[in-house]
Amino acid sequence: MKLQFIGVGAAIKTTHHGASAVVNGHILIDTPPACNALLRRYALLVDTIFITHLHGDHLGGLPFLLLEKYVDNNMKTLHIYGPDGLEEKIRLYFEAMFSELDVVKYPIFDSVRFHVVEPEVEIELCGLSVKPVLGRHAITSFGYVFRDDNVCVYFSGDTELCEPVLEAIDEAHCMVIEGTKKSGKLATHMTVEELLPIVRSYPEKMFYITHRQDYDASDISEHNLFFPEEGESCDVEHVKVNFHA
Repeated sequence: MKLQFIGVGAAIKTTHHGASAVVNGHILIDTPPACNALLRRYALLVDTIFITHLHGDHLGGLPFLLLEKYVDNNMKTLHIYGPDGLEEKIRLYFEAMFSELDVVKYPIFDSVRFHVVEPEVEIELCGLSVKPVLGRHAITSFGYVFRDDNVCVYFSGDTELCEPVLEAIDEAHCMVIEGTKKSGKLATHMTVEELLPIVRSYPEKMFYITHRQDYDASDISEHNLFFPEEGESCDVEHVKVNFHA
């Protein structure tokens, strides 16, 4: 399974774009405001999107992605999975950001299919099984466990540590997990300090910290803990991970 990190930043206090990643070159997880430009930068064409939750730093780029898809005359159906209320919110976003004339002129939803996810109800997709994992955040927020014949990768989305998150970590070989702050505790989010005991208890698993505010992690040295930058990618094979700049 191939992962590419598109953005690694939190909503605020960061010089990075919002957290987002692509699986196997065509499945996008979350659509931060700059996702259109980032997908173009790395020459990625997506046909499936998973949204973790309905906060703007994870959702704000979706109307523009749909608009560009329509303008480029890319009429291939785009499947979008996420929490209940996703389609309604995106329609409201588009209406709010453009004029009534634009809404009529650009029927961006004609080739889009929205799918509401449910906790633990698996989705079969392009040789992958995708399981939504309910986290604990300010609003309904899902992580997603992607599994193929060889490996299992967990994307946490925004969440505190809670039982479903711990179960997903136990299940997966590789974690793309949020570490919004370096130290302390943070309501509705995780910090690196909280994650370190878990990272150390699973020395055979790989942890990639995203959704980061700007902090210095140079003093953190764990062989299975990484702080990826935008554009970097990795190939996950069993518990072996090959990392690419």
